Amino acid sequence: MNMLNSLILEGNIAKDVKIKEKENGKEIAVFSVSYNRYYETIDGEQVSESYIFEVECNGHMVPLARDFCKNNRGIRIVGRLKQEGKKVFVVAEHMEFKAK
Repeated sequence: MNMLNSLILEGNIAKDVKIKEKENGKEIAVFSVSYNRYYETIDGEQVSESYIFEVECNGHMVPLARDFCKNNRGIRIVGRLKQEGKKVFVVAEHMEFKAK
């Protein structure tokens, strides 16, 4: 059985992008995306939850991230989850930016 690891994340950029250089000399872009969830409980209580996800992208998306990933800008990411030790983050495979 093949496993599927795919997600769509839509929110706002919570931190400006940071460009890091990997050991192999290639660059990666790292930034955070915030997501707010609002819902009503069975008792009618309004609940708000906030989440922040770390996102990493590489290759041809590094220049896009450098130019367009600014704090509070809306973004939609198609990607996958990656785990290194106890840290889990999103690896972006496609990004769409909302108009300012």
